[in-house]
Amino acid sequence: MPPHDKRYCSQRKHWREPPIRQDEWKCRNRNCEHGWPRIPCRYGFAVVQEFSVSQNCQSKLVLLHTSTMSDDWNFYLCRVDDQPASIFVNLGIRKLVPMRDLNTLIWLRLHMLDPRPDGLSSKEEFESLSVIEDMLCDTVGVDVTDARYVGRNTSDGCRDYYFYSSNGADTEKRLSIAMVRYGEYEFETGSRSDEDWSAYLGFLYPSPRAYQTIQNRRLLEYLERNGDLPHVEREITHWIYFSCPIKRRDFVEHVSRLGYRVVDQRDDAEGENKFSLTIGRVSAADTSTINNSVLALYDLAVEYGADYDGWETSIEKTTERG
Repeated sequence: MPPHDKRYCSQRKHWREPPIRQDEWKCRNRNCEHGWPRIPCRYGFAVVQEFSVSQNCQSKLVLLHTSTMSDDWNFYLCRVDDQPASIFVNLGIRKLVPMRDLNTLIWLRLHMLDPRPDGLSSKEEFESLSVIEDMLCDTVGVDVTDARYVGRNTSDGCRDYYFYSSNGADTEKRLSIAMVRYGEYEFETGSRSDEDWSAYLGFLYPSPRAYQTIQNRRLLEYLERNGDLPHVEREITHWIYFSCPIKRRDFVEHVSRLGYRVVDQRDDAEGENKFSLTIGRVSAADTSTINNSVLALYDLAVEYGADYDGWETSIEKTTERG
């Protein structure tokens, strides 16, 4: 079994040529039941955007352009086996999994040399761990094997790297051989069948609550890039959707005691939870304040059977409010 087999950055990519021979792929035209082809790339898959085929659907595919569509790496903090953990995962492949041809999970556990007291990685070891990670990806890269690196977990003094492949034994062997050059590190490898990608979906991929912290960080980073002063207080607005107006009313009574005011509420939203609510409260927009307030509202919304749907605020570049 893998080290942890239980639960307890989006950007536009450049056009590139696929690192494979063109004659390795059969034609799958747009009207074919096979759909659009996916071309493996180092950190994900490319989707063919333009191609030329003959009338025979078994003819060879001529690749003209590809665009990587599934490279969205991000991290979140959680607890694994009751220990602090940091999980770094490719969120972009979520809609592509399970990939039935890559049905074997392979992992490599690395025992860190200089972890922090809480078991996470230290800044002193950052460079060494980065070099090892790049080396492992190159070792089983698309020009060598069909293995795909999907994420890692750092916890309890160890870093676990996760891959999926059609040939677990070969991938595991390649990873073990590659680690020989780093003799100062202790490591173990293993593999098992995982046709449903349960390790990715059930362990690496964030829960909705954890995903909200990723969304928080993305918006905070956007504010920072645009010159926002996080300590300046301003109104933060939040959206929540309810299945009935009574639950919304009770929710409003609850959050009003926490200093929130009703900005707007409507009864015509799409979906099952059509009773929308927008609330606001004046506060700073630093990481701690945002995460604490957002997760408190998220948890409260869950109690009321509602959907928390995000927040927004203004960009404040001066300490003077007009």
